[in-house]
Amino acid sequence: MSMKKILVSLSVVVALALGWLLWSLGSGGAPRVAAGQVEEGITLFSGENFTGRSLVVEATLYDLPLVEDPDGSFFDWNDQVRSVIIASGTWRFYQHGRSNTELDETEIALFDVRAKAPREGWCALLSASESGALEIANLAAGGIGPDLSSIELISTSPLPSWAQTMRQR
Repeated sequence: MSMKKILVSLSVVVALALGWLLWSLGSGGAPRVAAGQVEEGITLFSGENFTGRSLVVEATLYDLPLVEDPDGSFFDWNDQVRSVIIASGTWRFYQHGRSNTELDETEIALFDVRAKAPREGWCALLSASESGALEIANLAAGGIGPDLSSIELISTSPLPSWAQTMRQR
């Protein structure tokens, strides 16, 4: 697939996700997605136990978004994720933006992670299982800091069952 097609696809996914988020924020203060109801991708929550704002992610986000609320105020998802549901796929979470690489003014549409110098920071590999979603009600309690800044889709498939078993040891 060409880089242009990938960027167009990513732009469409981000636009749809942001549109859904803006629509859902207008529906009240309750969680917009309840645990166990997500069907694909991941859902990020600004509060522990799947509460607060929610953001559905279906593709790599080199920088977590800044979203505008209907009242004109802004919410920056950077360092604000407290719980997550991974309904499908395998994902890598990064402490810093742009997949733990040097931060600069490069537009996301032109960003190439391979051309950037690495930046020191943690990352975590998380996956749904073959039997269903992975729900983490408190990222900090799960060993992942609250300073999440970027997310990479590694595979649309979950880790195989043997890997899930090894991860629990």
